Amino acid sequence: MDTTTPSEYICCLTLDLLSDPVSTPRGFVFERKAIIEWLKRGERSCPLTREPLEEWELVNNTELLEEILKWKKANRIADIRIDSFEDFSSDRRSLGLGSKALASAPHLLSVRERILKRREQQFRAHLTKC
Repeated sequence: MDTTTPSEYICCLTLDLLSDPVSTPRGFVFERKAIIEWLKRGERSCPLTREPLEEWELVNNTELLEEILKWKKANRIADIRIDSFEDFSSDRRSLGLGSKALASAPHLLSVRERILKRREQQFRAHLTKC
């Protein structure tokens, strides 16, 4: 049993496990709610490539979703994720990250590590209260 989440199962906007993946015309995958929120905020381009992107161009990625569900079942992974893109935005602000940080894919790995560390600390604090 390998509980290390494969990177292709992570949304680069939420840094969370994908639960409703959609693909862009160039093949980049995002969590549906996150990329739609991104577009509704006035961003009219892919966060990774900065190429023009419209909501109607997003395609359900059912094949990837099936892979993720199989992986979750095999590794006994429960659904633990942030409730909304707003939660991620507050994480990003508290870490001092602007929208330019999202444009750099290599930078996302260190951002992800910092957010996960912060969430782990919050989770441990919550457990001590129980």
